[in-house]
Amino acid sequence: MPVAVSGSSNSSAYLPAQSVSVDYSTSFESNRKLGSSIDQNDQLRFVGDAPCSISLSFVLHEGFGEAAYEFLSDTHNKTGSFGFDVMIGGNSFSGCFLDDYSVSVRPFEPVTVSAKFTSYDPSTDAITPANEQAFLNTALDSNQIVYGHTCSVLENGGSALNTDVLSDISYKKNYNRSPVYTLGASAASSHLVDGAEAVMTIESTGLNSLINYDGIKLTHPFTIDLSDSAGQSITNFGNITMPSGSSVTAQSYNVAGGDTLAANATITHVIL
Repeated sequence: MPVAVSGSSNSSAYLPAQSVSVDYSTSFESNRKLGSSIDQNDQLRFVGDAPCSISLSFVLHEGFGEAAYEFLSDTHNKTGSFGFDVMIGGNSFSGCFLDDYSVSVRPFEPVTVSAKFTSYDPSTDAITPANEQAFLNTALDSNQIVYGHTCSVLENGGSALNTDVLSDISYKKNYNRSPVYTLGASAASSHLVDGAEAVMTIESTGLNSLINYDGIKLTHPFTIDLSDSAGQSITNFGNITMPSGSSVTAQSYNVAGGDTLAANATITHVIL
């Protein structure tokens, strides 16, 4: 059950996916009428579109079909307004809009990405596997996988953050949309992007200063370079960045006997 983004049949679009989940649902109401009992042959009234949710988890692998990572770039997903095709095994899902994705960076672990799509034209065929392809059986070169300890901090965000020792970084970007429905059509004709924002949480060994009621603005970008052991990065997803002007909106710290101080800072960037 290989996973490909944009429905391409060539190897460049396949993701090194670890898991995939597909959820179908319908929008309905109970069909109740005054003065009559429920018609057992007409129990439900369907009142909206029936989108399908697709969740993926995969690693970053430099050189393994880099075109597959294009959907993570705002240039290619048009800030959440572009509909992709997704292939899962032998089933095709059209009109797949990116709802959000998150990136987890930890030392000595592969950098993992989780992404969620909503498909407004899902497959209704029986679940089928893909045809066996030679390239799908090729083992991944572990030297080309991006690990947390092979990443580096390119820009430290200025004096607002303590980036001397970073033990955990999580990054999430959300896209909010409103489907547009027209008379005589059961499916949305287009989608309007209502908002987009990114949130990054970093865990370190200290805080340079504590925030007040309006947080602390970054005076410089905070950038994590996502590279493999050879210093090579994925063309379409080489780093995650919180630009200058983003704000530290939450902080916390804790310490236990015999342990070291653990501090967390949350950075928020409103894109749209």
